[in-house]
Amino acid sequence: MRKIGPWLAAAAVVIGLALIIGSSLWPSSPAQETVNPTMTEPATPPASVPTPTQTKGGVTFATCDVDKMSIPDLPLKKGERNKWDIIPLTPQQDATGNIPLPPADSSLSDPHPPAALVSGYTVKYHQAGPKADDMVAIIGHSSPWRVLPFNSLMNQGKQGGEAPRVKVGQRVYLHTTCSGKWWLEYEVGDAFTAGKPAFASDPRIFGTEKMPGWLALITCLQPKEGHSTQVVAITGQLKGVVSLP
Repeated sequence: MRKIGPWLAAAAVVIGLALIIGSSLWPSSPAQETVNPTMTEPATPPASVPTPTQTKGGVTFATCDVDKMSIPDLPLKKGERNKWDIIPLTPQQDATGNIPLPPADSSLSDPHPPAALVSGYTVKYHQAGPKADDMVAIIGHSSPWRVLPFNSLMNQGKQGGEAPRVKVGQRVYLHTTCSGKWWLEYEVGDAFTAGKPAFASDPRIFGTEKMPGWLALITCLQPKEGHSTQVVAITGQLKGVVSLP
């Protein structure tokens, strides 16, 4: 049995509070420690990123953090997007509320908007690759009355987000920090709504054991008024590796 853990229950709370937590919740930067220059050792050079290789069996590369997502044929309305940057957040950031979000009376005109409001993000299942040993899950904020990253994943009706817009059979593409020009191609197999916080242990989303090649996209199903009580979940399976223009 897969153990989901408390981090995702915290994520359920966070994605439902996208408009009520203050942007001042960024953790403050620790004070810089003064070091005697003569005692400073040379910095260790960063580890090189593994280069993707192409063989007769296809393209392969290391399992790394997802950094971009694209759904090219997603129908869009004004202000919506079908390409996103993806950022990794730690469970500690999520559980303690250190994901920066604006207060309810603010606008999104700030020249430095909080990263979680302009990008999708991962919390636990950060990594993907042709040989990854488990799933990848990507969360994004949505709103019926503001432009937020995952608005385009659902149709907005009179009651708010009423149904997933992403359809079965559509392709979702993920890029990672070590995939170079290559993108992982997933085929959507299901798109549905699930209740909060029960979705955190929903086997339709997270299975009951490790699921290599599995993708889950999650965002709040937003009503016109009141708090969101459901999420939109879109799941799919890895089909291959492609090069996108």
